[in-house]
Amino acid sequence: DLHNLPAQSGAREMHSLHSMLPKSMSMRRHRAKQWRVKALLLDELAVKAGLDGWANLSLVEQAVLLKKALEPSKLIISPDSDGKRQWDCVVGFCILLTAIVTPFQVVFLSDDSGMFWFNRLIDFVFVVDMVLVFFTKIQVSSRMGRVWTYSHRRIAQSYLKSWFWIDLISVLPFEIMAEVMDRSSLSSLQLVRVVRLFRLLKLARLLRHSAVAHRIMDRVARPYAERQLASLVVAILAVSHWSACLWGAVGQTFGTNLDCSTYPATLHDSPGGESWITALHRVRRFHSPDDPCDPFHLYAAAVHWAVMTLTSVGFGDIGSTRWEEYLIDSICMALGGSLWAYIIGAGCSALSSLDEAGHETRDRLQSINLMSREQRLTPELTHRLRMFVRESHLHDSLMRARNMTAIFSPQLRDEVLYGLSEQWLHSIPYFNSAGNMFLSAIALRMHSNLFERKEICNVLIYRLCVVERGTLVCRGAMKGTGTSLNLDIIIEREDLRNYGKGEASREIVALLFSEVGSWTRDSLIEVASAFPVESHIFRRAAMLHAFLKHVGIFRETGKWCTAETTPSKLSPARRA
Repeated sequence: DLHNLPAQSGAREMHSLHSMLPKSMSMRRHRAKQWRVKALLLDELAVKAGLDGWANLSLVEQAVLLKKALEPSKLIISPDSDGKRQWDCVVGFCILLTAIVTPFQVVFLSDDSGMFWFNRLIDFVFVVDMVLVFFTKIQVSSRMGRVWTYSHRRIAQSYLKSWFWIDLISVLPFEIMAEVMDRSSLSSLQLVRVVRLFRLLKLARLLRHSAVAHRIMDRVARPYAERQLASLVVAILAVSHWSACLWGAVGQTFGTNLDCSTYPATLHDSPGGESWITALHRVRRFHSPDDPCDPFHLYAAAVHWAVMTLTSVGFGDIGSTRWEEYLIDSICMALGGSLWAYIIGAGCSALSSLDEAGHETRDRLQSINLMSREQRLTPELTHRLRMFVRESHLHDSLMRARNMTAIFSPQLRDEVLYGLSEQWLHSIPYFNSAGNMFLSAIALRMHSNLFERKEICNVLIYRLCVVERGTLVCRGAMKGTGTSLNLDIIIEREDLRNYGKGEASREIVALLFSEVGSWTRDSLIEVASAFPVESHIFRRAAMLHAFLKHVGIFRETGKWCTAETTPSKLSPARRA
């Protein structure tokens, strides 16, 4: 092409073209070399997997191989792996035990209560979990949104800047430190109790593992309202337990007038050593079997106070005796009242959403009653309308499920539609050998109708139908749940396809409330045209049904059906 340029082309243009040519050719050669290398690597990947070449694989097999090849070679744990989910369940159980046992142990039990090895086992689980965090991929923010990172360095930096130090402090053996301080000459009761309170930092793991709880709950197929009610009950129990432990810690810290070294317990009269525990014991010590030095008796009284405070009922005979306790009372009442108001509102909302279909049905019935009164409908018609609305809740549930598939990805939508209609689709003979993708496309175009008792279903005469619920009478035969009608809808010739339809004796009648799924012939042909295998199955089925139609017509008329002697063109007497 350079030699074919006009002679009047300038030297500058020739120089620019010559300078561009080697660069463009080198780029093409470089790209071709890259593609050859890529093709070679892909073929090697297929051979290593024991498969016959990359080009001979399906798209799904290629995607699976690429996914495995792109996985990092270094040790990286996926949060969605089966092993990580099982480990999260173990850690969650240990956190649940910590949330229950640790506050009770710190406040009410002594260090020699036999819980040492139990705490060491919990600490061991938490230490292993801390190590696994350094090898678990995380999501980080970027300009493209939240992306997964496999870099050990970024994972470690993120963990060290967030939860590492709280996790580290939570596994320190504060029991041993408190025991050493208790035996030293510099020990004091207040300092030892403060050191013991540091064990409550284990509860901070509840915040870090909230995402783990969400992942576990996502695998529980329960309604959201039930899960919300369960979480509210857990919140009530947890807040009551923690408030009781807090109230018990306040009473034991300031109630130094109670001497538990003797039995029965001795009460002193120092003004600075009074608390709600000593005040309660002074009132009840002569007519109550409870021991203020027994941790379980004391915990029961603290739980009584916590529940009374949370539910805003009142304190009863357990009240504050000093300004510190009044301050704790005020804080607990403010927080407890706010939490109780939220729990009542959220609980009522969850209860109302447990039966959304029932609420919708009752609203429709109320509208029908109002319409009947205003429009002066007959009682018989009003009763039929009410019965139809009561029977339509299953139909409405199925319609909501099908409409919800619009928000899913194409593959998820196809799988959901196939799952919703699988049992009905396989009742049609020429759908049995069809693929799942074809059946999903067919299910997407299915139209569902609900008919009342004794209703004439003329809309179904020229449609392929499957009875999902109820009983129909079609051409002198009863069609129950799971049966199909009008299988000859796929015949191409319209006069042959519509032979015998439209007469009064050929009508379809619903004996019971019946739900019927149906398709038009055009929708079936449109779907089949995109699937060669299923299209061939349709053609074979159409030939079979056309042959059976011809045989039936020959038996009735004595002649084979042709374009000139089609049954629809015969006289009424001849047809009879």
